[in-house]
Amino acid sequence: MAPIRAAGALALLLAAAAAAAAQDAPHFYQSANISAGREGRLTYYAAPDATCHKSAAPKIEILGAPSYGKIILRPERLMAHAGVVPPRAYGCLGQFVDAAAVFYKPAARYRGSDRAVLRITFPAADGTAVTRTDEIFISVR
Repeated sequence: MAPIRAAGALALLLAAAAAAAAQDAPHFYQSANISAGREGRLTYYAAPDATCHKSAAPKIEILGAPSYGKIILRPERLMAHAGVVPPRAYGCLGQFVDAAAVFYKPAARYRGSDRAVLRITFPAADGTAVTRTDEIFISVR
């Protein structure tokens, strides 16, 4: 019976590790209004270094693609605010930083609601990273 107990203990350890990993990635909710037939910026993410200069770009993964449009990623230079930079870069708030902008382009003639889920990993110079999940509710008018 020892192998069964060991397998059960392993399953509990794996479940605990998965729960801990889920806690490491906080879930944020956002909403955006986009004009029908036009591409619009949903949000942007930046990971500037301590001096607010360019560092490694955040990694953006699309976990849930929108149903009625597409996500487009492109670099931009924008003013940093608390929702788009990791806490370690709060000294850069109000300054222009290099960012990864997230755009949404609705399908032709589509009007209504859509949704996208993104996982963002903010790298740091010391090799650590902060990960979060953003769920974006999109209204196309």
